[in-house]
Amino acid sequence: MKNQLINSVLLSDSNDNELKVQRETLDRYFSFLEKEDLIHYCTEETKGLFPDLPKFWDSYSLCQNFVIELSKENLNNRNRLEHIIKALKCENITLYITENTDYLDHGGLKKWMQTINGLHNLSICITTSDFDKNIIKEFKDLKIFNSIIAYDANIEIHNEKCFVIEESNKALIMPPNINLYMESQFYHPYYNGRVVVDFKGKLKNNLLSSEDFGQIFEINNSEELKSIIQSKQFRKLADMKRDLIDDCKYCEYRYCCMNSNLPRPTSTGLKLSKPCLQ
Repeated sequence: MKNQLINSVLLSDSNDNELKVQRETLDRYFSFLEKEDLIHYCTEETKGLFPDLPKFWDSYSLCQNFVIELSKENLNNRNRLEHIIKALKCENITLYITENTDYLDHGGLKKWMQTINGLHNLSICITTSDFDKNIIKEFKDLKIFNSIIAYDANIEIHNEKCFVIEESNKALIMPPNINLYMESQFYHPYYNGRVVVDFKGKLKNNLLSSEDFGQIFEINNSEELKSIIQSKQFRKLADMKRDLIDDCKYCEYRYCCMNSNLPRPTSTGLKLSKPCLQ
């Protein structure tokens, strides 16, 4: 039965050579499911007893992840940032450290993060080795602290909350869950609901882009902000789900990958800007 199922999957698109080479991976997955008693084979007569899982994803929040690039200007406007977080009903914040942070009052920043109503998860992303490591000591014991993600940084903390990535285009694979899987059916999970404020206070849909949508502290009200982040131009990356990207659509990790590798349109479809090292 297992071999019949694998053949059925592989032959569903008999002209696609990339899919045919996945036999070993499929066999490994089905063997695991059998061993853990997580798969049930059925016949044509009984498959109606196992209806397909409905594909649906929604969120009450307009912003799943609010990214703040740490700078003196942004921290001086922290009260304005807090109003924005509340207006967007954002539960998750990622602090980006892209330069030396000796100017930071770590204790004051920690107290501020603890007082933001509704905040559930705090992550820190480090893209430089030139920073004050005391910031990690201040945050790592907070209940809302979720993870440290470090790119090319000399981090000496190794635990279940620390991800050190030596190459920026290596895939960051997150523990799979039903919410992430469902979100990936409709959107690019890294860019969907991501709102970025760079070190100059510019509003962006990703940190690396040269395109911005204005100075966030000059936006007049929450309705204007909501209109910007719901616009087609702002959400263009979110709509490039991995099933539409040629380099991703047959990858076994495509529904749990949080790599920021930018998709780009080509004459034949969508490609990744950099080769994926997964």
